[in-house]
Amino acid sequence: MDFKLYARQEELYRGNLTYEQYLDQCTLDNCTIEESEWGYRPSLPGNALFAALFGISAVLFFGHAMISRRFIGFAIAMVIGCILEVVGYVGRLMAYNNPFDPVRLP
Repeated sequence: MDFKLYARQEELYRGNLTYEQYLDQCTLDNCTIEESEWGYRPSLPGNALFAALFGISAVLFFGHAMISRRFIGFAIAMVIGCILEVVGYVGRLMAYNNPFDPVRLP
């Protein structure tokens, strides 16, 4: 175990650091992957594949809705769902480089 990691863990145990402050100092080099927000490192090729597939699906659902003019409610729901899936997979792609960097919303 590296000395800096040990020193940070001691500060955490003594109560001088909060867990969030402890994780803010973590990188892939000095902390184990189990301590990350995910607990594992997200797959780069798998997430890229699914982001692309859902993006293509969104375009196809939108195109089908514009051409057929039927089932517009279903098409709108599917396009919104596909877009949200793409956003989620892009977030996982961003987490691949640094899974210790949490996105904390205000």
